Amino acid sequence: MREGEPQRAPQTSGRVVAVVLAAGLSSRMGQPKQLVEVDGEPMVVRAVKAALASTAESVVVVTGAYAQPVTAALASLLQGAGNRLRTIVNPDYAEGQAGSVRAAVRMLGPADGAVLFLPVDQPFLSPKLLNRLIDAWRRGAQLVSPTVDGELRGAPALFDRTLWPELLALEGDVGARPLLQRHRRHLVTVPAPLHELRDIDTPDDLAATA
Repeated sequence: MREGEPQRAPQTSGRVVAVVLAAGLSSRMGQPKQLVEVDGEPMVVRAVKAALASTAESVVVVTGAYAQPVTAALASLLQGAGNRLRTIVNPDYAEGQAGSVRAAVRMLGPADGAVLFLPVDQPFLSPKLLNRLIDAWRRGAQLVSPTVDGELRGAPALFDRTLWPELLALEGDVGARPLLQRHRRHLVTVPAPLHELRDIDTPDDLAATA
């Protein structure tokens, strides 16, 4: 499904960087949800594996509140993926998701053409869905996000470099959702199955996966 006609991005060449947002305090979960296991794996590991299995040229994990144990959980992936995977620390993690978005955008380079944000608490995301978002950008979309039964979902979402100044201006704990609304006329959407976008935010959410 598409919201209107996609606006052609001035540049649709360059690398796609997938960014896993894993810096939060996890106050609703009552424990670091980044390390909570779903089907036997920490959610941060599941998110990074999905990103690495996609066509994104590099993957960045933004850590914060639990930087040391999250990085430790990723040790084998960091070693195996080499330069394709790295972690950064968001010192403003207590501010909320916008601080992590800004931290990620600041480390992007001139060879990077788009950034794909995925939250750590959607453990059922598939590389196939991520690739469909990336493919839409490669075809000229500036902004791409999934829908479920026609309803727009805020994450994961991909942003062309032309939108990065607006990402750097975000504040608070709303993430990049304001940009999706502001540019909705030019937003390209990709249909996704509901189960892939399930958020695991609370102990009840986690219990429902068992």
